[in-house]
Amino acid sequence: MKEKIEINKRVGATIAKYRKVSGLSQAQVAELLGLSNDAISRMERGTIALNVERLYEFAQLFQCRVSDLIADSQLQPTEQVYQLDRLFNQLNSVERDKLISLIEQIIEWKNSGKNYRTFSG
Repeated sequence: MKEKIEINKRVGATIAKYRKVSGLSQAQVAELLGLSNDAISRMERGTIALNVERLYEFAQLFQCRVSDLIADSQLQPTEQVYQLDRLFNQLNSVERDKLISLIEQIIEWKNSGKNYRTFSG
């Protein structure tokens, strides 16, 4: 039973992080999902267990996968990682490839020790 409570808390904390990264308040999420503010607060605190249908609704709202919401607590990404993931998922495969290439170029340039002003991207 204790393990189930911990899982609910971890999932709730993950939902809260995704909500914050999305720039939404609990009230806005509640309105979008047709729930009360109190229900969203209790879900984020882990005092309400979420069913698969509700997890799917959150995943759609935050533009992520259900598996992202129930990921292992050992792998707690920063809010920036959540934001990057959300933005990355808005790109098509060609755009994703171009973005990855650009990031690789930036890292290569950074590791070369050149001045910021010399990067041409």
